[in-house]
Order: sequence, then structure tokens, then C-alpha cells
Amino acid sequence: MKKLAGLLLLFTSLLIAGSSFWFFSDTNRRPSPTDRALSHEEKAEHKKARADFFEKMHRAAPDVNWRIIERNTRKEKAEKRFQALQARNLSKTAADFGKDSLANGKIIGHWREVGSVNQAGRTTWAEYDFENNVLYASSAGGNLWKGNLQGSSWEVLNDLQQIPGLNTLISIPQSNNSRLLALASDWGVEGVRYSDDGGLTWTISTGLGNVLNWGFAARLVALPDSLHTLYVLAYEWDYDPANWSSVTTLYRSTDQGVSFSKFANFHSFTYGDIARLDIWADSHSPGSLFVLENNHVFRIDGGGTTLTAMGNIPLIAPEGNAHIRGIQTPGGTILYALYENGDSSNVYRSVLGAPWTYQGSVPTRLFSRGSFACSSVNPNVLYAGGVNAYRSTNGGASWQLVNEWYEYYGDPDTKLHADIPAINPFKDSAGNEFVIINTDGGAYISYDQLQTVQNISLNGLHVGQFYSTYTHRINTNIVYGGTQDQGYQRAKVDNGEALVFDQLISGDYGHLVSGDSGQSIWTNYPGFTMYYPNAANTTQQLFRDFDGSGHLWLPPLIADPVMANRSYLGGGSLDGSGANIIQQTVVGGVISVVEQPYDFSEGTAASISAMGISPQDANYRYVMTDNEKFFFSFDGGQNWFKSPQGAIPGSHYFYGNVILPSPKQFGRLYIGGSGYSNSPVYVSNNHGNSFTPINNGLPQLLIFDMDMTPDERMVFAATSIGPYLYIPADNQWYPMEGLHAPDQTYWTVEYIPALNVARFGTYGRGIWDFTVCDSLSPQPVSAFQTFLTGNGTSIQFIDKSSGGQFIQWEFGDGQTALTPNPLHNFGSSGVYEVRQIVSTHCQSDTFSQTLYLVATGTEDLLSDRQLKVFPNPNTGWFEVENTGGKPENLHLEVVDIAGKVIWKKSEVRVEAQGLFLVRLTDTPAGIYFLRAIPASGGKPYVQKLIIR
Repeated sequence: MKKLAGLLLLFTSLLIAGSSFWFFSDTNRRPSPTDRALSHEEKAEHKKARADFFEKMHRAAPDVNWRIIERNTRKEKAEKRFQALQARNLSKTAADFGKDSLANGKIIGHWREVGSVNQAGRTTWAEYDFENNVLYASSAGGNLWKGNLQGSSWEVLNDLQQIPGLNTLISIPQSNNSRLLALASDWGVEGVRYSDDGGLTWTISTGLGNVLNWGFAARLVALPDSLHTLYVLAYEWDYDPANWSSVTTLYRSTDQGVSFSKFANFHSFTYGDIARLDIWADSHSPGSLFVLENNHVFRIDGGGTTLTAMGNIPLIAPEGNAHIRGIQTPGGTILYALYENGDSSNVYRSVLGAPWTYQGSVPTRLFSRGSFACSSVNPNVLYAGGVNAYRSTNGGASWQLVNEWYEYYGDPDTKLHADIPAINPFKDSAGNEFVIINTDGGAYISYDQLQTVQNISLNGLHVGQFYSTYTHRINTNIVYGGTQDQGYQRAKVDNGEALVFDQLISGDYGHLVSGDSGQSIWTNYPGFTMYYPNAANTTQQLFRDFDGSGHLWLPPLIADPVMANRSYLGGGSLDGSGANIIQQTVVGGVISVVEQPYDFSEGTAASISAMGISPQDANYRYVMTDNEKFFFSFDGGQNWFKSPQGAIPGSHYFYGNVILPSPKQFGRLYIGGSGYSNSPVYVSNNHGNSFTPINNGLPQLLIFDMDMTPDERMVFAATSIGPYLYIPADNQWYPMEGLHAPDQTYWTVEYIPALNVARFGTYGRGIWDFTVCDSLSPQPVSAFQTFLTGNGTSIQFIDKSSGGQFIQWEFGDGQTALTPNPLHNFGSSGVYEVRQIVSTHCQSDTFSQTLYLVATGTEDLLSDRQLKVFPNPNTGWFEVENTGGKPENLHLEVVDIAGKVIWKKSEVRVEAQGLFLVRLTDTPAGIYFLRAIPASGGKPYVQKLIIR
């Protein structure tokens, strides 16, 4: 594997000859990104492996389209959520935002967005609304975000219903607002939809029904003519298992996307040829639509109805994916065609209708259809993106690298992240250009044609793509995350808001596991296992490439429950002929491996898809394979037995990817996987000897992960269409989104007992917590200390509370604060009741103190009596004199500045013109207050005392 290619000149590493092990004391190792277009042969293999892995997990009968099933389920769930939201009239500023009632009111809890706040994932397109000065960006999770060119004020617009495959946005100015159009390029999704309220609500465009059923829309372009004519290039399949053929169709809309009608058909293509067509129109200047079909170019004039041939491109090689771009100049149109060819792409040019000429080669294949662009102001400037971004200033004859992908990790502010899904140039009213570059690490802006770039997604663009999370079980402030292309991450401070994560190493990581509650962490990258022996405190790592072959793209990994330095990798096998468990043990700073003898493939091409160990007896172990087989062992894996029933009854379309043994009932375990042609979840009460489906309330979906409470009262599932909750006592599944969790693919879930939280990782909206509000919820305890500063009315408050996520101070003078340790100036003498309220999402606690404050130079406070204290300052002995004309019965107290009573005496008779002696012994020097409360009522007398 070539993970270190190109890095040897930058990083110093220790390579132990003859071994697949590396050790580094920092994060110098930068594994190449893996989920991308075919930029290099190695990455092509990774991309295909991931695609195969994803499709395999969604196994279904041949006549079942799982994408359409999920589309319909999402739509139904979203409609119910919209109705419930309108009924409650709930907004994000409402006091109860985040609270949800689930399972018909049986479970009350709170949804909280955990983050990451600073590690953005993939953005797929950008559009700028010049009428309203709004920047829109789409993300890999199917979300639409709006913000500004400075990268602040990011706001997600469609958490209630994602748009799968969202990859193109177009803004059309209207009389009162702007119409926003979105293209979703994925099977089984509505190709085009439009919104007239800034993306809050959407309407599906009509006329693309056949594309929806078996095909997808690939490109959407708009002409800046009076009608804002729209064109969609779509692929429509004729389903025949023996011959996957397709027709490429061009649709047109003249009502700004309300409806589309078929404009032209092109000849049929086999599945591998569908990317050899493209369309383009200049969005800034009125002109024509241009169509590239293989090496043929056609033009459709402004309201024209026919294709006009524009000549052929003399290709110099049998090239692949085709792309067409250009620019409308005062003298005519200049066109560019790019053809991907192995690890590079060839560029051709036609100037004002002249014959096409070969210009040069850019050293990359494109990441996607949006990764090639022509400047909106300069016909000689081109942009192209694959793993890295490139720019040309001479019409494609030569190209300059913007920056190497690994430079991002030393300078995320001004260096592009790896992978460039789209490059979007814009021209403002003054004729100046700015370019938005979309990457797998968020969005960037350039004002000088990519000579320099600025990251505008470092704060608030919450589009993290998480494969796995693990929370330290002792110190729950520490959270580890494995992500798509944003690497292995760690957060160490949880103050109740979205967390700030540090990316410790680049790449794609899943299956985060630990054998010692999170002090150490094991995880997998597509190609190697990584181990952090002191994950909580250092960045020291150990690596080992996968031995042998036959592993899944992200093979299962579990930690040994006794030996934290040991884990088990699901194979594959060392010689590539079977599917064995690979035992991995750290010995002397090296990860050594031992292949366990049992071959779970049984002579087939099967791989291990899930593993489990009983939390009650580690000798009981479980394995599933991707050909629907289940195995169990009673002796720690020395001997294995195959379930006579198989993984599930009565079906051959189950790919199990999770095994969840019960911590309460010995022998009970849950398995989950693909549920489009069978139940997604099954339970066994005899270690897997037989299984029973449990799918009441559960739609057809894919189970990625499961976890449960220690008492097995609740089972949580992370699925392809959202989070779900199973209550065994009801034998019933319930959706968990409520009104607050985003509509996303939920890839991972872990239950954290100390917090009573189910923590979910999503593939597009980061990490989300559901806190269960019941008797197990942590109870916060409020407490604080006070210190007098300044002129006698300024107090420093020190928080001594525990178990809270939020803190609020009420100072008794009408002022409040939300910081842990506020310094507050009360401004004047007085008696103030100070309250500290510490809370979680479920419970709260309040601690109060009465403060008696006398400003420097003030003799007494709130007094209508004739009393005098002398001497003052004193050593703890002083006299109280009644200088008035009548005797007094008083209750006397001496208090410190926090209101703590250190001395008191009741029913003190002070005669008119009389004295009363107070003796304070062993009282530390400091500032105190004498409080005299008359038995007859009225205001108390308060005098500041200084004891030396």
C-alpha cells in the first residue's frame, strides 16, 4: 500500500524493515484519503471497495429498490414531523427546544447537537444569491446551509428532511425573493425541487417521474434569459438483468423549475458509458446550451427546439468521463472539453466556433461532475479538482497545483483539504470574480483565481461524517471520533455546547473500540489497524497493515474485554483463502498478529461481517459472515459451532453488521443488518442457536449499529433512515427523531451509563446525543464560594458545582450571568440574595447565599436606629452602643461576606445610652458584618467590621 507516497520529503518516519508496523510520537503520518474519484489506481481500488461494501450492506431481493423504499419512508416521516412541529409551533428559540416525548410518552428525553463545531466534512456545491447576499452550500448529508462569504452565521435549513444526493444549487431572482432549485443525483430520489422561502420548504418539480423510478438526474444548468430556462441531463434505465441499458435524456423547463418536459433523447448507453455526456451554459451571460456527447458537440440556441452540430473533438486517446465548460465573451463563446484519462485529464478548446484543439493535460482525474470550471471573467483561466485542486492561466496548456492535500493539516485556514467535489466561480455586479471551492473538509473562498484560498467553514458548518464514536467511560468529557476523510478526532472539553475536536490523524476511520473504558483506543482505516495506548493524553500511535486479504472495506474490530492491548480483526485471512479472526496484540511496542484457526468462509468467498463477546462471560463469542451464517463459541474461540438456523429464518438477503450480546440476560443477543427483504433485527435467547425477528414498528431499513442500557430496558439502533428505540417490554420499535434530531444516516450509537445518554454519529450532521430523562439521569449539585474584591461591593464568584451542563447566576440586583466564575459589581451597599442554578437537560439544582455588602466609606446600612460600634477596626472585641433615646431588644449576628453566621446571640437588651460587649475569639482577620435585628420589627442595622 502506498500510504506514504509523496510524504517522505515532508515527514520523518520510522520504518521497521520487514514489518508492517510504524510508530510515531506525533501525527506525521497522513494516510491518503480513500473515498474519492479514480485519481490513482490504489484509490480506485479503495473507491470500488467502499461502493461494493455499501451496496453489500444494503442487500435486497433482485426486484427490490432499497433507495426508493428509503425515499418513501423518509418522506412519510418528514410529513409527520412537519405536522407535529406546526401543531406545537416550536422554534429554535423556544424554551423547550430539544425536549422530545418518545414511545407514546413512555420516554422523555432531550436531543443535543454534540458537534464537531470546527471539523467540517464534505460540501458538494455552492450558490450565491446576489439579490439577498446569501451564500448557500450543500453537504454530503443532503443538507442545505446558508451563510455568508466570511464563513460566519452558518445555518442548516432542512434538518427535518434531507435531500439525498444533493449536489447542485441554482438561485433564480424573482420579484419578491429568489427561487432556489436543488438537484439530487442519486437513484430513487426526486431529481429537481424548488423553494421560494430560502430553502425552508420544497416542492418537487413535475415531469421527471420516469427518471425517479429507474435512473437519476446528473446535471442541472440554467440560462440567464428572460425565462431562466432550465435543462436537466438525466439517465433512465431499462431494467434487464442480462443487459443494463440506458437512454440519456435532456429535459427542459420554461417555468423556472415547476415542470419539465422531454426535449431530446440520445442513443442508448451501457452502464459504463453514462458519464460520456455533459451539458453547460454560461450562468452570467445570455447564450446557448451546449451538449457534449462522446466527442460530438451540439448547441441549443436560447428558445430553440433543435440541436445544432458544432463539430467533433479530435481525441488523442480512448478517453473516459467527459465534461464541457466555457465562457460567453463579447465576441462569442469559448468552450472547453475535459476527458478523464487514467490518472490525468486531457483538455480541448474551441475558440468562437473554430475547430477543437488539444490544449494539454491536468495531472488528475476529476472528483465529480462539478470539479471542472472555467473562470467567469477570464477565458484563459481554468480550475480542476480531484484529490488536489489545479489552476491554469493559459487555457489548459499548463497547470499549477494549488496545494498538496496534506498541507491542510499544518494550515487549515489557507490550504485546501483533500478532494474537490465542486468549484463554483461567481461574478459580482462590478465584474469581479470570487470562487467557492468545495472539499471533503468544508468550503473555501478565493478572490484571486485560486492563487490563495481562505477556509470559510472552520466554525459552525456542522457537516461531520462519522463512522464511529467512543466516549471515555470514566471522564466523559473525552470523546473520540472516526470520520470520513476528517480523520481520527478527539475532544477533551464538554461544556454542554457543540464540541471542538482536534484531528489527530487524517484519513477514514471506523470501529472505535476500547478494552479499558477509553484510556486506549483501537480503530480501523481501510488498509490498516491503528492503536493509541494512551489515547486520552497523548498522540502516540501504533499501526499495522491488514495481513492477507479478503477483508471488508472497513472490517469489523472488537476489543478484548480483559487485555486492553489486544483486539480482534474480522478477516479475510493471512493467505487470502478464507475468513478467519485475526488476533492483534501489542507486545514490546509492536502489533503482532495471530490468525485463529477456524475458517468461517467454509470454502466460499465469504468474509466476517460482525463479531461479539458476551459481557457476562468472555468465553462466549459470536461471529457473522456476509453470506448469512452465524457461529458461536463457548470456550473463548477454540471451537466454533454454526447455528442450524443460519443468521435468520426464511431469507437469503441479510447482511449482518452488528452483534449485540445482552449485559443482563445471559445467552440473549441481538443481530442487525439489511432489512429490505426481511426483518432488520433478530433476537436469540440461546446464544444464536435460533433467532426470532423483532420488527414491530420498524420500517424496511439497514441497521448499522446497536447498543442498549445495562438493564436492557432500552435498545438503540443507528439506521440508514434515522435513530430507533426498542423497548423489550413492549416488543416494539419507535422512531427517535422527535422534532429535533436531523434526518440523516445514523451510522453508529453508543450508550453512556454515566450520562444516561445514547450518543449517535451521523454521516453528514456530526454527533447527536439523546439524554434519557428518568431516575437514572445524573443529578447536578450546585455550590459556589465568594471573595470580596475592590470597594466592598464587587464579588468574585467561584463555581464549586458538579454534574451540570449549564450554569446561571441571579445576583439579586436584577443582573444575571452564564459564565462559571463571574466577577460581579453590585454597585451599592445592600443585602443581596444570590442564586446559582446548575442544570442538565433533565434536572437542575439551586444554591443560594445572602450577601451583606457595605461600600467602602459607608458607616451603616439600612438603619433607622441609633447604634454605634467601636472600636472599628478591632481585634474581635468591640462594643455596641445604643445612642438613641429608648431601650432596644435585639437579635445580634456576626456574618462573613458570604452570609455565614459565625456568632449570634438572641434577646440582647441594650438600654438607652447603654453598651453591650461582643467577644469574638479565634476569628480570622478579615471583613465581617454585624447585623442587629430588632425584636419589635423594622429594618435591621448592618455595620461592616474589620478584624485585624
